[in-house]
Amino acid sequence: MNNSEFELKQYNHQIIQNREFMLTRHMYSDPYEGAEEGPRLGRRESQHHGLELMYIYNIISTNFPNLLALNDLNHYFLINEKKVNIQFDISIFKDFSLSGRIRSYDAEKFGNKIPIMAINILSKSTWRKDFSDNLEKCRLIKIPYYVVLFIQPIDSIDAEIYHYPSIRLYRLNSSGYYDYKVLSEILYDENNIVNEEAILDCSDLLPFRIGLQKIKERDIEGKSLYRIIFIKKESLEMYLTDSELKDKIIEKKDQLIEEKEQMIKNKDQLIEEKEQMIKNKDQLIEEKEQIIKKIEEENQQLKKELEKYRTSR
Repeated sequence: MNNSEFELKQYNHQIIQNREFMLTRHMYSDPYEGAEEGPRLGRRESQHHGLELMYIYNIISTNFPNLLALNDLNHYFLINEKKVNIQFDISIFKDFSLSGRIRSYDAEKFGNKIPIMAINILSKSTWRKDFSDNLEKCRLIKIPYYVVLFIQPIDSIDAEIYHYPSIRLYRLNSSGYYDYKVLSEILYDENNIVNEEAILDCSDLLPFRIGLQKIKERDIEGKSLYRIIFIKKESLEMYLTDSELKDKIIEKKDQLIEEKEQMIKNKDQLIEEKEQMIKNKDQLIEEKEQIIKKIEEENQQLKKELEKYRTSR
């Protein structure tokens, strides 16, 4: 790093210190060809990045009461008796709660509680850090699962090496190092066609599995966009956000109303059919009585003819 770059970082650091709330994940990212000039201060690099962060946070907060999700915070941990900072898009804690909202997560203040999973969405200015510094810090901190999402096209990343789209799931092994799996296949496409094999299983420690979904929206250049999805342990059913759950409840309510209306319609039809049956029965009785009456008349006529015949003899 040359002096001008160092001075730029120092200047931006001073700016950030004077702001109460600031996203700092990109503050110390090394500049490189193609990156925006200077760090990204307090904003997402793309709409898709921001929306997916909110989507993940909503899924965890809505469906898992025993999990706590923190989004876009500085995290401070002790590594070799030195406090280090690491930024995650999402960190997930198990059996842990907060009495209020926090500006940053300092593990020393919370019994050195470690997230069970940390998630970063690759962006133009931080993807190198997510695959190097952040990964090594996660290993030293002993975070069981570290997830890197490559869900939007980024020109500066070699998609053949890093597989776009993909989920890279790092699992801490018993030796203290990460094993990892890369998932590039789509579990659900935009038409909800299912590939049952495209799942990464982290359900040994968490109440879900994960996969990739291709969404209907595209970026402004027409390129495909993807998202991480959270799958139930016992089925291929996706966990839903609060708004999706409300929509599903409304849809189910509408369906029940429609079914009830159909039942009423069927009942009215049955009543109509029964009334018709009664009408037909009455008609049959009337026809029967007519036949009986006719038979009796014919019998009477036969009797008269028989009596007449007897008399004539």
